[in-house]
Amino acid sequence: MSFRDSREKKLDNWKKYLINMRYFSIILFSLSASVFATEKADYILLSNPASVLILDKYEQKTNVSFLPGTPFRIEEQNHLLSDGITLAYKCSFDKKNWFLLPTSTPLSVIKNCTVLNDSVRLIRSGAEIRTLGGRIKPIANGSLLIRLFSKATKVYVLSDEFGWVKLQKGSWENIKKAPAPVAAFPIRLRQRILNRMETVNRTYRTFFTFFNQKYHKNFQIPQWQFEQKEKTLRLYLNTEEIAESLKESFESIENDLQRIVIGSAYQSTRKNNRFLITVRSE
Repeated sequence: MSFRDSREKKLDNWKKYLINMRYFSIILFSLSASVFATEKADYILLSNPASVLILDKYEQKTNVSFLPGTPFRIEEQNHLLSDGITLAYKCSFDKKNWFLLPTSTPLSVIKNCTVLNDSVRLIRSGAEIRTLGGRIKPIANGSLLIRLFSKATKVYVLSDEFGWVKLQKGSWENIKKAPAPVAAFPIRLRQRILNRMETVNRTYRTFFTFFNQKYHKNFQIPQWQFEQKEKTLRLYLNTEEIAESLKESFESIENDLQRIVIGSAYQSTRKNNRFLITVRSE
């Protein structure tokens, strides 16, 4: 083989190598863009949801009571409402769309977060949750957490309330989400709700028994009762007469029920002095 033939053969091999590397790079880039992609999103955290004008999907002011620290995922930053004038944040939370209108106080926006949306159980003690108000409290071993998103080394979760936690490696385990029953109300969800209502009932019994004895009254002790029909759970008081004096208790119950059903296929709505736990409408 002549020197010229050898040189041309080396050039051909080099060209083939470059072509192979080019295709390898394309394949690697494709894998990086799909298989290894991580969903990112921006969130608005509301430390005081009542101070912000929140509209439902019909662009009407909502009467839903959101928990302090509720995170709204931003879907569109400058969404034009149907009036053709008003700009709002189009957001999503709890599988529903909401519109947040900017106020004189800037909204707290956490950008470029890693979306998680899963449930975990703590298997090691030592974790603490910090609320947006700055309160810090420990989380008991065995507690369930709904992980919403992460930012740097912190994870935004829902435990008894919304807040930031630092989860050490090996301190938690994933919980597989069971599909919602089709024909009946979920037993575990029903039990959690009824356990909460029984706690309220015990408080009522203690207070009204003391009050009746001390002031020689004979007020009927209010007690929450329930009625279940297939996939609907209805909660109601045994007496309507005393309901007006229990407004603060109603608000606490409403928040607790919303916390219990979040992440499930069910929703809690308040109608007058009753609560309905039903399958989500959307």
